[in-house]
Amino acid sequence: MKRIILPLLMLFALVSCNQARFSGQISGVAQDSLVLEKLNVNYAEPVDTLVTDETGKFSCRITFDSSNPEFFYLNYHGRRLATLLLKKGDKVYFESDSLGNGVLSGSEESSRMMESEK
Repeated sequence: MKRIILPLLMLFALVSCNQARFSGQISGVAQDSLVLEKLNVNYAEPVDTLVTDETGKFSCRITFDSSNPEFFYLNYHGRRLATLLLKKGDKVYFESDSLGNGVLSGSEESSRMMESEK
């Protein structure tokens, strides 16, 4: 049994090292969808559709292929709520209304991006 568990734990540790966690709450957005996009060279590509619960909470994990930070956009019905600069290991929490008036914690780079966009 120990022979199986140890390799599984090591695999989980490797996978989680290549990920960032992104969660939050959007007020006034109950059981609706948000679109997470990744910025490629000159276009934004949809990565995931995040479904909020009845209180507007959402959560996802983002897996990175390289060690470089990447830009992401969180959109609600065509309106950009946040621009994110995420890297491996980030644990980002975002609170906002449906217009994008929000605060972000867990990524200093993303917080700076939000401040510069205001």
